[in-house]
This record gives sequence, C-alpha cells and structure tokens, in this order.
Amino acid sequence: MISRQSLPGHRMPATLLVRITLLLSVTIGASAATALAAESAKPAAKKPDTQTSTTTRPAHPAKKSEVPKKAETSSKTALAKTSPQGQKDTVDKLVEQARAAYWHGDIPAAIAGYQKLIKKHPQPRWYGELGNIYLQVGRPREAAQNYYHAARALMAAGRLLEAGALLPTLQRLDPPLAAKLLASESPHKETH
Repeated sequence: MISRQSLPGHRMPATLLVRITLLLSVTIGASAATALAAESAKPAAKKPDTQTSTTTRPAHPAKKSEVPKKAETSSKTALAKTSPQGQKDTVDKLVEQARAAYWHGDIPAAIAGYQKLIKKHPQPRWYGELGNIYLQVGRPREAAQNYYHAARALMAAGRLLEAGALLPTLQRLDPPLAAKLLASESPHKETH
C-alpha cells in the first residue's frame, strides 16, 4: 500500500480520494473510511493555508455535542453573513451537510443540500458533485444539466480544459446539450 508518507509532498487528487474512500466505506465501514480519508487529505508538510477555496474532503456529520445552541448561533450567523471567513464557514457547513446526507444514503437530502449550496455559492464543483449524485441514482438528464452548468461556469472562469473534460460525459448523456455547450464556446457568440 502506498501511503502519503512514502511519497513526500504528494497530494492525492480529490476525485481519487473520494473513490478510494467510497470503496473503503463499503469494506471497512463509513466512519473508518472517513477517518482514513481525512488523514490522507492532510498536507504532508505543515504550510500556511493560502488557498481560498474549500478543499474536497469526505463529510462526517457533527456529533450532537458539537451542535451549537440556538442563542450562540445568532451572533455567528450575523458574522457569517458579513465576513469572508464567515462565508467560508457557511460554505463548509453546507458542503458538510450535503455530503453527510449522501454518505448516510439520504439522497433527497443530499440533493436538496447541494441545490441550497449552489443557490448560495454557485461553483462548478458543486454542480459537478450534484451531477455525480444524479448520475449514480439513475437520473441522467438532471446529471447532464448539472454537468452543463459546471462546464459553463468553468468556461466563464477561463478554465477551458476542465470544461472540455466534461464534454464526453455530456455528449453521452445529452447530445443536444453538449452541442449547445460547444456552440456557446465558439468565438462568434456574444460574451456575457
């Protein structure tokens, strides 16, 4: 087994980490797999966190003792709405809730969680994760719609290679939507 320690400075890609964690959760149990994946997701050397986006990590639900009391949350909610750190905490909380619902097999709650997350903080990765859930539960049209939105957001951010990586899946799931994506990429179309 290759461990993070055997490859100094190597960080496992998030998608591979999620797949490995999912496989491990089936064989050794969800809580053990989550703990193992969380350990693998940590950087090899301690460096200051300069990354502004959240890192992909398996979700684990909060224990009842970790849930803040209602009185404590009012000031935290006000802070969350005003400060960048508060917004990051809100995103992290929404992601954790959506992923925890997924890990516990509550697909409707996971879908609702990702939809809420996308409404408040639209990012390509959330569309992609929601698309993955739809694809897994046999809803290819909804999956294609989310992959399309992810690709459009990536294109708007200038991340064309990442957007292009979604094209084969989109072509397989919904060829007209893939054609629409390709048409929106052509230079003669107006920009937003």
